[in-house]
Amino acid sequence: MALITVDGAVRLNYRIAGTGPVLVFHPGFGNNLDMWNWLVRELAPHRTCVTFDPRGHGLSDKPDSEYTLDELAADTNALIEGLGLTDVTLVGHSLGGAVAFQTALKHNGGNRITRLALLAPALPTFVAFDDIGVPREAFAGMQQGLSDGIVPMALGMTGVFFHQTDETTAHWLLQKCLEMPIHLAERYFAQLGTIDFRPVLAELGLPVLAAWGDHDQMADLRWVPWLREANLPGWSVETLPDSGHGMMVDEPARLAQLLRDFSGSKP
Repeated sequence: MALITVDGAVRLNYRIAGTGPVLVFHPGFGNNLDMWNWLVRELAPHRTCVTFDPRGHGLSDKPDSEYTLDELAADTNALIEGLGLTDVTLVGHSLGGAVAFQTALKHNGGNRITRLALLAPALPTFVAFDDIGVPREAFAGMQQGLSDGIVPMALGMTGVFFHQTDETTAHWLLQKCLEMPIHLAERYFAQLGTIDFRPVLAELGLPVLAAWGDHDQMADLRWVPWLREANLPGWSVETLPDSGHGMMVDEPARLAQLLRDFSGSKP
């Protein structure tokens, strides 16, 4: 177990594996660094993989703070700076994808982040502002379900989160979501209702890879044609044919190839 201190006194648990160009992985809501294990196994022979538990998650500290996207983005930047990482491909999954985008957009003053990979991200929006996304009343129901029963909600997602991952592995990974205290989970989950990056997608100025699983039941797949039609400079949009929301476990080899191709010239 390795710890790094950010924001004055918040200790983040992190793990480094492999060698080569650097990728830093931000997990989704409630998930911890173990969600990346299968993908890291594929990448480590030719890539340096830095995985970590965000504040409130896993073995990291769980301060009674706000849990805004900006707070977690500042933590991510502090981790990158504190470890002395440069030429970083920042990879974010689901709500962690929104954090990763915020990090690259607002907290990349040292230009340490040079590429951004967004996996089933909670953007451009998560809640529908026009016609794409979760209807606002459905999102309110999700928030209520989280408050009423975080344990059955987390453990009942095994058939929704993944597409072809075995039930035992899925259950083990989702059980780790319960390491986040409920009052902090509620604050962080509420951030999904605030996300609208549509006006600033073209302002990033970095190469972006956005990828969704064809069987995703949590992210709105209508963003795939929307982004392709938008034809944003520097963006590429991909889909994985045998993945659900948890593509890093469903199809680690295929996703690893996408990330190798995206993250540098080495094999």
